[in-house]
Amino acid sequence: MNVPDNTTPTTAGEISAQAQAPASDIFASHAALCPNKLALVCGERSLTYAELNARANRVANALMKLGVKEDDRVAAMAYNSLEGFELGIGLTKIPAMHVPINFRLREHELAYVINDSRTKVVLAGPELVQMVEQARAEVTSKPVYIAIDSEAPAGWLHYEELLEASSEHPPLGKSALGLTMNYTSGTTGYPKGAYRPAGVPAQDLLRIVQIFQLSDTDIHLMAGPGYHSAPTFFSSVYLLMGATRRCDSSTATGSPPPSWPLPSSSACATFQMR
Repeated sequence: MNVPDNTTPTTAGEISAQAQAPASDIFASHAALCPNKLALVCGERSLTYAELNARANRVANALMKLGVKEDDRVAAMAYNSLEGFELGIGLTKIPAMHVPINFRLREHELAYVINDSRTKVVLAGPELVQMVEQARAEVTSKPVYIAIDSEAPAGWLHYEELLEASSEHPPLGKSALGLTMNYTSGTTGYPKGAYRPAGVPAQDLLRIVQIFQLSDTDIHLMAGPGYHSAPTFFSSVYLLMGATRRCDSSTATGSPPPSWPLPSSSACATFQMR
C-alpha cells in the first residue's frame, strides 16, 4: 500500500499516542510514513524525514561507541544547523542528556559549563571550534571533543567521519524525549544548569498544539538560537507532528534581517524567536 508523504498525526489522540511512545519509534514512524517529506531546511541544505532519522541513528551509534550511555551529558556549542537537530534526535535514542551551550559565552564561562555539567562529549560548530579549543585549558575533566564541518584540532574527532563509520540502524534499548540541561545567562554570576531529567510530559505538548492550532502541514521557522529553551521546545513540538522546520544562517544569532529570504512556495505558518 502506498502511503502519501504527508501522512502524519494530526488529531490530539494521535499526537498523544506518539508523544507517549518511545522517541525513536516516533522518528522512525515519520521516516516510514513520509520518507520524502522535508523535515529540515537550513539555508541551501535540507533533510527529508528518512534522511534525518538515518543520520540521527548514526549519531546515536557513534556516541555510544565513544562510551556515551543513558543519562550521560553531551554538550554542543553551535549555531542553528542540520547537525544540531541530528544531535538532538540522536540523543533521544540513547537516551542521553543534551546540554546546549550559549555561543555568546567567553572561554572561562564555557569551561565552567563543561565542568559543571560533567559532560562526556563536547561538539562545536565550525565557527566555534577555536573558542572551545581555547577553553580546554580550564576544563578539569577529559571529555571527547568533536568538530562539526571543520578542521579538527589535535586531539579532536571529526563529526562526519564518526557518522560514516557508524550504522544507520536504530540502537537497541529505550529512548526518551526532552532530556536537557539548559544553562541560564549567568547575569548574576556563573550560568546555572536547569536540569530536566524527566523529559517533556505529553500533556504539555498537546496543550501547545491545541492552543496555537498547530498542524503537520505548517512550516515552522526557528528564528531563535538553539541553546534557548523556547525555540527548541516549539521546534520539538513540530518534530513530533512531522511538520517542516526551517532555519537559515541569518538566524544564527537570533537577529534576522528585515525580510526573510524565503521562496513564495515556502511561506512559514509560525516562527519562534526566543
